[in-house]
Amino acid sequence: MEGDLRSAARTHERALDLARRVQAPEWETSQLTRLGSVLALTGRDGALPILESAVALAAATGSDAGLALALNGLGLASTLAGDPERAADAHRRALAWYETQRSLAGVSYTSGRLAGSSPDPDAALALATASVALAVRTGDPRAIAHGLEALALVEEDPVRSARALGGAWALRRRAEAPLPAPLREPLVRRRHELDDLLGDALPREVQQGALGALRRSAPDQDPVSAEGHRRDRPVLGPFPRP
Repeated sequence: MEGDLRSAARTHERALDLARRVQAPEWETSQLTRLGSVLALTGRDGALPILESAVALAAATGSDAGLALALNGLGLASTLAGDPERAADAHRRALAWYETQRSLAGVSYTSGRLAGSSPDPDAALALATASVALAVRTGDPRAIAHGLEALALVEEDPVRSARALGGAWALRRRAEAPLPAPLREPLVRRRHELDDLLGDALPREVQQGALGALRRSAPDQDPVSAEGHRRDRPVLGPFPRP
């Protein structure tokens, strides 16, 4: 994974150089965003300034779609740099545009990212739940996994959190889409917390979440709360068949 990210960074650096030489600002914005995001995931210096440049260029050229992508990249890099307030501001700005476009994928992804930087537990839970529900409508298992990961991190109920964690793990494994190490670390920490809370019950709940995510649920069934656990929480809806 680390080698793949470094290779991607080199590819984006070459593409960025070409975009500048042919004076293609929208392409340049895209490559700045991709390069900055990859650098943030590899822990290399320079990610934030590059993403700030992407935001500025997108704004200057009037590319709203490019601006939303750059803002989400800046939010991700800010989270990894330990600045949740800046991350939340960037993701909120991106989310506002995706909502005007009624983009299921955009709202789902950004809501999941914003949930992790929200200081309000109730707001974070609502964002993560919305992320999963919208991701289900896209039919993309990677998007559903992303939403479930956000839910696992903000859900206070340990059983629901464990089931969300198991569902995300199963979907990523099925889609062969592993997380980069920096994004995996908070989930590893959460699993350790859940181990302390659930003890011997943790593997069972993780497995329950995995099975629920990999089978198509009935329309009125919440895969994370199978057998009716905490039915007061919003229903997440059906998952696509594996």
